[in-house]
Amino acid sequence: MQAVGHGISKDLMNKMRKLGKEFFELPLQERMKVGRNLEVEQKDWVEGYAHDPVEFQDQKLDWIDRLYLQIFPENHIKLQFWPENPAVGRWCCRESLDEFRLKMKEFANQTLRVLAELVGLRDDFFTDRLDDEAIMASSCNFYPPCPRSEQVLGFRPHSDRSGITVLLPDTNILGLQVLKDETWHQVPAFPHALLVNIGDQMEIMTNGIFKSAVHRAVTNKEKPRISMANFYSMAPNKGLGPIERLEGEVTVPIYQTMNVEDYLKAYVVDCHIKRKRAIHNQNLSLRLQSSFKMNL
Repeated sequence: MQAVGHGISKDLMNKMRKLGKEFFELPLQERMKVGRNLEVEQKDWVEGYAHDPVEFQDQKLDWIDRLYLQIFPENHIKLQFWPENPAVGRWCCRESLDEFRLKMKEFANQTLRVLAELVGLRDDFFTDRLDDEAIMASSCNFYPPCPRSEQVLGFRPHSDRSGITVLLPDTNILGLQVLKDETWHQVPAFPHALLVNIGDQMEIMTNGIFKSAVHRAVTNKEKPRISMANFYSMAPNKGLGPIERLEGEVTVPIYQTMNVEDYLKAYVVDCHIKRKRAIHNQNLSLRLQSSFKMNL
């Protein structure tokens, strides 16, 4: 979904794009001030500046650099990974990130209320599940120019592990593609619009009424591209499973219920890094039946 009239100013959106671009143009030594040692064993995304964690030999890596930060809840924020540079005018990077994250959560909650009404639920149904303990993480993604752009992906095909993901896209360079009917389609970029992806958690909660979007990022031979993805997820201690009644009818579950934390760990270690979809992996005891099959 493309969203306009979302309450985030054009100036703030452009500022975030400019800050992201200038951060990745900094010397490596400066970027590594908010980096993390990738030799440490990781069972989740690496916070700060880094590549994806390497979990096994011959793992295929994406053509991407990223700055990954948790921005909610407040007590999960680790300011040592928030860059102080670059600065745009009188705004430093940390101050702009703080302003942006507050606006982003407000918009995400508005979106959850709309989604609840679309399936006949009270408007605070999903916001109750993504409560004050819910996690929002922001990933600023940088895709350098790639000399073999026709052969190399910026980001592998995947669906998001979140409830919803709100993307601040690059409006100058297109590169996001979505899978529909076994065909990849280019996602257009509209000026000052936010892109909303349905994530795995929302598909599970709605028992497949909302579909988690499978998407990928392609590279450009000549120009870099930058985007900022904001993942809104249930707290790890919550239970994740289909809602018992939707649109006035009792649902026959096609997903089992499990702990969110277990799902997130399985998503990262057992599925995403190995280019599988957790939501379709029967070994995780998540999906009981499916008419949708896809080989990533």
